[in-house]
Amino acid sequence: MSLTIDVLKTADQDSLKRSRDGLNLALECPVDGHTQQITLSWFQRQCLLAYYTFHQYPGRQSWSRVGALTRMAYAAGLNRLDHPRGYSTFQVMNETDDIDAWRRVWWVIYCMDSYTNVAAATPFLVEYDSTRTALRQYPAANTNLIGDKLFLANELSHLWMTVEEIAGRKPLDHFAIHLVTTSLLKEACNIHRLALMNPYVDLSARRASLDDTVALVSLALPPGYNDVRRQILQGESIEDFHMRLVNCIHLAMITAAALFSATTSVPPSASTPSWQTLLECSLTIANIIAHWDSNMLAATDPAICLIVFALLTMLKLYVRFHTDDIPDIKARAQQCETKLSLFLKHFSAFWQLPIYLLGIQRKVGLVLEGCATYEDARKTLQGQECDGMMNLDAIRKLIPVRHTPQAMGTDIDLSWLDDIDFSDMPLLESVPGENIINLHT
Repeated sequence: MSLTIDVLKTADQDSLKRSRDGLNLALECPVDGHTQQITLSWFQRQCLLAYYTFHQYPGRQSWSRVGALTRMAYAAGLNRLDHPRGYSTFQVMNETDDIDAWRRVWWVIYCMDSYTNVAAATPFLVEYDSTRTALRQYPAANTNLIGDKLFLANELSHLWMTVEEIAGRKPLDHFAIHLVTTSLLKEACNIHRLALMNPYVDLSARRASLDDTVALVSLALPPGYNDVRRQILQGESIEDFHMRLVNCIHLAMITAAALFSATTSVPPSASTPSWQTLLECSLTIANIIAHWDSNMLAATDPAICLIVFALLTMLKLYVRFHTDDIPDIKARAQQCETKLSLFLKHFSAFWQLPIYLLGIQRKVGLVLEGCATYEDARKTLQGQECDGMMNLDAIRKLIPVRHTPQAMGTDIDLSWLDDIDFSDMPLLESVPGENIINLHT
């Protein structure tokens, strides 16, 4: 998902600083729809602020903001915009509003709810089967007809049908595919969280169903979709190429994420199926990011760093404690670790989240070096309820969050937000979008 502030694309440093300061001040205002008129513009602004604070100030405050916004979206009925009984309980839409813009707001919130709760290792607020909002509405061939609406399948196992329908439309909607892969990744994280909560529950059937669904979704994608090279002969733009790469990373990560708890329960070894799956996933994702154009880092949702962070932690465990006698495997794992670390470093030029993650990784490396056995390392990390290495809040003791917003007064001038043309924001029109402003301080 991308965040573009068009009015600031050519701003000088003074204007840029003023805008950054304005964003930081705006974060002090709670997500409170009771004191303001709930409009499309209000939701778009709140999406912008929630997106910004999560990636610039990782921690409980930013996660709570996304949670509050998600509940406001539920209250406004954004999860049922295409329900037969009407748009919403509170009828927040005006007659002049673009219904697809409202749909886009809901799905942006869906994505933010997904990765914030993955980071916090908490249940998702948005349930897969609690939505009756179309992904989008395609224009009709006949102007006298209502266009076709595209929905996520009613059941996760049928998502391949959604992908098949997406693949049959031109131009290819990468955002819609992104929502499919996000939904599957949520299911993988749910399986992992449930396995941690109750290790005695047999989740093998649910994992197998997820694996089958991922296989079907991959087959339903257009030919060559998983190719890590840009399809120049087919006219693929650099933006579409990187949107496709993000979705490929999701697909590669799903199976490994569902196996995190099973993987960490045994010492690292390539002969163990779960560790083998993890290593294959790491190699695949490292290969994908090796084809990344560094000029496009600013146009990519930095939440992808959470996946890289999780893999890095698992790779550190493998390299430190593996029992394999094949030198090549360790060397390839170390090479993957290097690529993933460099990827995070590149992102750190724009956001604080990857800086935070890199700091945790350095500390985790020191902690692992001080552990004599794998069991000691596993207990040290999971003893702080890391929940599969993706719970950032649980490992705050390893490294504190830096650069948290300072407490400010409530008398805040938010008039600068009125200068932003929200009707032309790629945040609400594509994932990832066009360009992202450098908000790194």
